[in-house]
Amino acid sequence: MILLIAVTALFCSRGTSVATDNRVVARFNDEVITASALARALPLPASDTQAWQKSKRDLLDQMINQALVAQEAKRLGFMDSVAGSLEKRRADILRSALEKHLRNQSVTAADIARESALVYTNVHLKLLEVPTLDTARMVQQMLKNGVPFESLVTRYSRSKAGGPDGDLGWGPLSRTPPDVANAIKDLKPGETTDLIFRGIFYDFVKFEGERSVPLESMTLSWEQLKSWAQRHKGFNALYALRARVIYDERVLDYLTTAPESVKPSDSDLVVARLPDGAKTRVGSLLPIVRDYGDVFPSVRRKALKEDIENDILEKEALRLKLDKSPEYREQVKQMTAQGLYQFFFQSYVAAQARASDSEVVAYFHAHPEMYSALELTPDVVTNIRSRISVPRQTERLETLVAELRQKTKITVNEKLLAALKPEKTRK
Repeated sequence: MILLIAVTALFCSRGTSVATDNRVVARFNDEVITASALARALPLPASDTQAWQKSKRDLLDQMINQALVAQEAKRLGFMDSVAGSLEKRRADILRSALEKHLRNQSVTAADIARESALVYTNVHLKLLEVPTLDTARMVQQMLKNGVPFESLVTRYSRSKAGGPDGDLGWGPLSRTPPDVANAIKDLKPGETTDLIFRGIFYDFVKFEGERSVPLESMTLSWEQLKSWAQRHKGFNALYALRARVIYDERVLDYLTTAPESVKPSDSDLVVARLPDGAKTRVGSLLPIVRDYGDVFPSVRRKALKEDIENDILEKEALRLKLDKSPEYREQVKQMTAQGLYQFFFQSYVAAQARASDSEVVAYFHAHPEMYSALELTPDVVTNIRSRISVPRQTERLETLVAELRQKTKITVNEKLLAALKPEKTRK
């Protein structure tokens, strides 16, 4: 179990990305471990040089062990069993690659000037937030009929952020979410936005005014403004991609409020129209919505929109050929090995090492001093089964790894391993 946890931890990416280093640290069978793959998983250097070099060797050995087990799992035909979960994770990696690409776009002097204007501008906003679409539509009509915004906040808003009248006070325009900033950009003081769906709630925002921040009160450097401009440019580009989906709100509401009542004849109803002209219909989404389980309709709505919009992001990433980058391919390769390793561990190692019911009962009676309960409660059974099973799992996995290593020729570039630094500090 310790080995499983250690190897799983290798896939938590850290630090600032740098150019992919494809130099080979280790080679075995048809597999290689590159400098980038190892550097991304390395901890920060220790003051004890000998201990630091040993930790790199131990980490490389863990990665080799994981890859060997994954190869064995693939040989035994487990690939089909993990294909579904791997495809979802591959899509996640592709979207992350797009987000990174958008964040790393170059910025012009005009972008920085625009960011500077946002940073040095404060806006005064009030918020009215309601939990359901029906309430939002009722409030929307009341606002059109001239009912004061503040009185509707008192009666219907679920947000306490702005107090009894929803007053958020003054804040930087640069920190305002893109959908809100876009909704208020043409408003005059005292005017209110149309309905904004944000997360799992429905918002109306009242624009009370804007003012410039005195330059002497800000101490931002050119590099800070450039960094902010780059981040916001990427964030806004991502938002713009998602915003290209056109929803039929009534059909979306019908599908997410009571999916169990949707009729077969409604399968052809269009939920969303995509930029390429494609249409997403109720029939294709119904199984997904029902899989969300017993949650609030607004939660279903948010999750479903994310699913639909994620398809747009994946298509954009493919259009930009981000799936051809060495970094993406390396991440997919590591993710595949991790998925195979974990499935193999659970279905082959853990399952066969699991303590039987009779073993649990025997252990309970053999160690009365450890358990105050007079009978085997579920918690006691779990505790005993873990005590018996975990050492077996570790032993079984270590035996398997030793057998695989014995049959495999493993070549390590010792010079490269000795010189390798963590990705976060590598220059």
